[in-house]
Amino acid sequence: MYVAGIFVPEVNYALVGVGFTFTILAIIFVVLRIFTRVWLVRGVGADDGFIVISTFGTLGFLIAVMEQVRYGLGEAPNPKLLSPFIQATVASVISYTICHLAVKLSISIQCLRIFATPAARRLFLGLIIFLSIYGTLCLVLTIITCWPVAKYWDDSIPGKCLDNRAMRYAWAGINIVNDIVLVVAPMPFLKGLQISRRVKYVLMGVFAAGGVACIIAIIRLYSLWAYSSVPIPERPVKGVDIAIWSGLECNIAIICACIPSLKPLSSRAFPGLVGSTAPSEPYPSGGRYAHGSAHNYDNITHNTRDRNGSAHDTDNRGIKVEQSFEMRTTAGSDNDSEKNLVTGTTAKYHPQIYASANARLPTSER
Repeated sequence: MYVAGIFVPEVNYALVGVGFTFTILAIIFVVLRIFTRVWLVRGVGADDGFIVISTFGTLGFLIAVMEQVRYGLGEAPNPKLLSPFIQATVASVISYTICHLAVKLSISIQCLRIFATPAARRLFLGLIIFLSIYGTLCLVLTIITCWPVAKYWDDSIPGKCLDNRAMRYAWAGINIVNDIVLVVAPMPFLKGLQISRRVKYVLMGVFAAGGVACIIAIIRLYSLWAYSSVPIPERPVKGVDIAIWSGLECNIAIICACIPSLKPLSSRAFPGLVGSTAPSEPYPSGGRYAHGSAHNYDNITHNTRDRNGSAHDTDNRGIKVEQSFEMRTTAGSDNDSEKNLVTGTTAKYHPQIYASANARLPTSER
């Protein structure tokens, strides 16, 4: 089988099939997300920029893996092809690192926008700062594992190299911890979302689906051990599994990061399937609202409404019943796309009954 002019041996069929399938799925989700944010929500954030960067990272990873296939991935080592194979491997590791960093930053920034409580903001701002520093360090050390860089694939060049094996184990372990934190961190704040219960359960499921990426990262760690435990000339034979799991980890993370932003699109495409984040009446965001109601008692009441929106019931006996419901909330429409859904919400219910001085209540109503 040939793919883009590259001969693919049977041992790499699963790698190519899984790689292309999930990369295309990730790209589709990113395109739908950008369409939703630009044309429906009409608001693009930094998290959208990072998800686009992660898409370029996973594309670069797939291209680098196909170059590894070209130079003997999964087959008996060929000394003449070892140098270009290692170069393609370095390119795949760099692309994986970029994708991994960008998608985690995208998720953290997205959570910062969704959960607007002070505790959530402190947590996710801290995660963004940590991931920025940690990810940049990973990327730099991945590029300059050896100095000069060319010594990585040409050992005859004078220079020095870091312990690549130990460094990869360390990065993989820390990445697994980061994945677990990003899955667990949003859960305590989900109960405060001002959205329907159905949508809340959907969001909880989406964040929990990130646990799949954690499981894949753990499996990848085992594949990394199998790959790194053999001498460099023998690594083409052991590289298929690590390539499969690395690509899956990146693409599933991208898909999970895009799903919460697709709510406005899904609400339009499948009305009624997903509940709205807004109340039943369209109030402006972040305001103070009063909703009044009047009750008729034995058909003797007369309903009037003042300019403040409160309803008054009066009758010829001088009885006035006033009920008002006062609420502070942040209500978004379907086009708000999970922006600032968690706020401090207070509600007060004020029932008041007045009787004029000349009115006499029946004994049963006293």
